[in-house]
Amino acid sequence: PSMDHLQNKDDATNLNQNNNKKRDRINFTYIQLRILEIMFHKSTYLSKSQRNTLALQLQLTEKQIKVWFQNRRMKLKRKKPPSTSTPPTSNTK
Repeated sequence: PSMDHLQNKDDATNLNQNNNKKRDRINFTYIQLRILEIMFHKSTYLSKSQRNTLALQLQLTEKQIKVWFQNRRMKLKRKKPPSTSTPPTSNTK
């Protein structure tokens, strides 16, 4: 019997393993973070052209800028207290 199907299966497994590797964490410089924070305080969302311009200025990729803004919005959301909910009441006497 032919072993071709086994070789192809191994190739597919190796390809999947290569695609599943985590990327290295990016350490932004102090200046990059300051500029990102300034831009975030101006607007919590950037257009694609704004992201591209900022990426060129900071020597980062557009995807890195996009992910930083996503993470920063989530950080803001976690810190912001819920405005519509009422404080819990105790039923003890």
